[in-house]
Amino acid sequence: MLGNHNLNGLNIHENKQEDSDIVVIKDTKNIDEFVKKGFFYIPNKITYRREIPSSVDDLLKSLKKNKRKKIKKSLKKCSEIKFVRVKELDWKMYNEWLKVYKQMIGAKKHGNILATTEWFDKHKKKRYAVFALKDGKVVGGIIGKILIHDKETLSVSFSAYDKKFSSDGLNEVLNVEMMEFAREFGLKYINRGIDTNLYGYHLSVGMYLFKKSLGFYPTANERYGRSLIKIKNFNKFEDVVFFFSYGDKKLVGNLILKKEIETDEYKADFLERLDVYSIKGNDIIRE
Repeated sequence: MLGNHNLNGLNIHENKQEDSDIVVIKDTKNIDEFVKKGFFYIPNKITYRREIPSSVDDLLKSLKKNKRKKIKKSLKKCSEIKFVRVKELDWKMYNEWLKVYKQMIGAKKHGNILATTEWFDKHKKKRYAVFALKDGKVVGGIIGKILIHDKETLSVSFSAYDKKFSSDGLNEVLNVEMMEFAREFGLKYINRGIDTNLYGYHLSVGMYLFKKSLGFYPTANERYGRSLIKIKNFNKFEDVVFFFSYGDKKLVGNLILKKEIETDEYKADFLERLDVYSIKGNDIIRE
């Protein structure tokens, strides 16, 4: 459902309204009729993409002022961390990174571990990585691949870092390093992962805000199809729910709130608009 089988704990049913947390309609012939009934017409998956900057300075110029300042500080704080770029995965570093990855994903309520020892054996010659080392120990890393169907694009497969380095901005620096690495290959674009188009359950809304802050823009990944969806039960969701739906020319951002928050950071030029809703019972009301 929704192009993803990892939404454990949610009752997701096709066409069935009763006892469903989410109702999914895959036969999208009568879109307008379902939209009138409170359904959203959505891409099941989202890919985040941006052009690779020609330098770190150009990257910083493309970002908002606060993000520029944060990355500059992060680069200084991480000056004693060694970043290693590898063109074929090394087992020792991958295994050390895997421990960090499992700890990070395992700490999430709905985390699903996809990177494994078996995955390494199958993909080690097809992946590139940037690993962060502190005192010789791997404390984070990003693993990616060059797309078979798009030789100009490097796509991130996995990303993880030791939470002890969050305040140092290690995550931001790893992303900068990965963009620099992609530029070494002469690539033009970088994709920052594929997300299930539903934030506020197993994916945090912070993922959208973080990728957006680094200049990545969302695109509908049509390989995973489209659906009409209606959330019937918000009890299992976080206080903020976010997803994209189709607009006339661009994607529409849909922000559903259990509590009042500042919504400006969710707005973006790549959106046709941002629609904000509040929850009354299990109904949503557009503000």
